[in-house]
Amino acid sequence: MQLTMTEPKPWLRELEIEIEGEKVKAKIDQTVAQLLDEAAVPGFRKGHVPRSIIESRFGAEIESQTATDLVREAYEAAIEEKHLHPIRSGEVKDYELTPDKRIRFKIELEVVPEFELKPYTGIAIERHEPTGFDAEFDRRLNALRVIKLFRRRLGKRGISVIDFGQFLFGRGRVLFA
Repeated sequence: MQLTMTEPKPWLRELEIEIEGEKVKAKIDQTVAQLLDEAAVPGFRKGHVPRSIIESRFGAEIESQTATDLVREAYEAAIEEKHLHPIRSGEVKDYELTPDKRIRFKIELEVVPEFELKPYTGIAIERHEPTGFDAEFDRRLNALRVIKLFRRRLGKRGISVIDFGQFLFGRGRVLFA
């Protein structure tokens, strides 16, 4: 795998990756060999389908799946190799599968930018006390009290029935609709 990295912006990295054709061909052969054992094609017993039939029927899907797997593996290896810390998954651009089965693509990804932390001790901070808490607390407590009024117990089993009705909450008091 060939890897080159550019840094167009402090928070952006572009990775150009090329996967060798031999690796792609080996992965395709491995996938075809697995399908030879598992494929059920009409006219053939399971596990006895000729390789040429598998390649002609499933060739495009095999190449697509193999390329997807190899791109994902190459992306993960590139992140580890370059010690990158991406914010989100990269975006694959300029994907190309050449006739000799080489895969070339670019990945653009956002990373945590490197920066130097300046001294932060000794900074004065104004603290503001929150307001309006008491009024909101009283409003919610009164609403719970009204709901509690409509609860009644039935029988020895302790079954509770709650009749809520319809409430309109407004201006700190509960009104019935």
